[in-house]
Amino acid sequence: WSFTGGQIKIFNNSMCLNAPNGATSSGTKLQISSCGNASKWNYDIWTTRILLANQNQCLDLTGGNMNSGNQVR
Repeated sequence: WSFTGGQIKIFNNSMCLNAPNGATSSGTKLQISSCGNASKWNYDIWTTRILLANQNQCLDLTGGNMNSGNQVR
């Protein structure tokens, strides 16, 4: 993955991590979609958190589970 222009890009920068329909609610499950209208993110170097731009929402693992296949929210 890479962090470019406020987008989190994957698969050779062809897809982005996105909050579906622009959702900003806590617990929203994220999706991988085209980068056209993808969510914008900020990276805080002091706390090492990735935050949804202009929101006080961070990326989080559902239930803190680090097993493969766990969905990011």
